[in-house]
Amino acid sequence: MTLGLDPLRQVRGVGIDQYRAGMGEYLDAVASDAWAANPASAIGRVLDVAETGSLAERRGETLLTPQEASDRGRDVGLRFEAPIAETAFNVLADAKRAQLASESVYKRARLEDGYGTLQWLLGGGTEFLTMAADPLNLASAFVPVVGQARYASWVARMGPLPAALARGAVEGAAGQALLEPILAADQAMLGNEYSMLDTLVNLGFGSGLGVVLHGAGYGLGAGF
Repeated sequence: MTLGLDPLRQVRGVGIDQYRAGMGEYLDAVASDAWAANPASAIGRVLDVAETGSLAERRGETLLTPQEASDRGRDVGLRFEAPIAETAFNVLADAKRAQLASESVYKRARLEDGYGTLQWLLGGGTEFLTMAADPLNLASAFVPVVGQARYASWVARMGPLPAALARGAVEGAAGQALLEPILAADQAMLGNEYSMLDTLVNLGFGSGLGVVLHGAGYGLGAGF
């Protein structure tokens, strides 16, 4: 869930709160934040940190101590309990700076006259479409957990379209469940809170995406 769509989360100020953010800037921040939290981005970030750290060790570079890294990362909310290569630190610091920039936009957008339902609807649509564009999210909607026999029984009982939508909901949620460990690990690495609510929101997204894609497949006669 992106910060801009969560009314219960306190967004910290970053020094430019007096400037309002228009709709275009708000939606751009929502899309950027959603893309950064997507599975493909999370996996890329985890691999970048691991690869840069491994390369630094092979080169014999001096690692930042946990205290040094935590001191340097304090302003962006990073804390460390193990030594880290400076290049790996930079990967995480860059990601946190981008997150803080989006948080600033969300806070400034709330200063706009009439901020409310329209922003939420457009922001939610932007977030959904951005997340749906991630290839791993797309692939996760087709995890084959509903066997052909069960699907055939659903078709006989509910009809072909409802059965396709039900299959999409189940397989989409199952696919997102498989991605949850990497998403949770990435958010922990960034020092972000990641609760059961975040997991449930992601499972709901996966289920919804599965319904949309399987329903579209049925409409196109693809036989998903």
